[in-house]
Amino acid sequence: MVLIECKTPVRPSVSWFDGALQVHDDYETNVPELFVANIFSVASEGKDLRYGSIRMPVNLWGPWRTDDAPTTGTMADVAKAARGLFEPRVLLDILANFTLFATDSKKRGLNFILPIAAALAAIEEEQKMRSMLRRNRGRITAIVPIRK
Repeated sequence: MVLIECKTPVRPSVSWFDGALQVHDDYETNVPELFVANIFSVASEGKDLRYGSIRMPVNLWGPWRTDDAPTTGTMADVAKAARGLFEPRVLLDILANFTLFATDSKKRGLNFILPIAAALAAIEEEQKMRSMLRRNRGRITAIVPIRK
């Protein structure tokens, strides 16, 4: 469900970014079958922990934060983030509610971590708007979207 790439914590020139690049540029390209059932990948060098979905550009990978751990920089921070992220109920929640699996034109596996509930609500809202326009035969006087 999760691929983890850890780099050395003792070389200052190596960061989580190097691990994420290796996952993104090497593993996803050369071993795509490794990612068939993958929810996301994680990279760390012991000072920072970042995660991203399959084929997500590395610059978009984000940190996992718990409410009481706003900073990173130590192995203790990384361990705390990892415990929170890899908790079974968290992984199952991400899988069930925030992961969409698909393939691209070359039949390579893709997945997206996104707020599916929000996306479905937006689709439903768009369908309501289209239905309203059809009922009014396309005549628009004023439509003001209201967001919560």
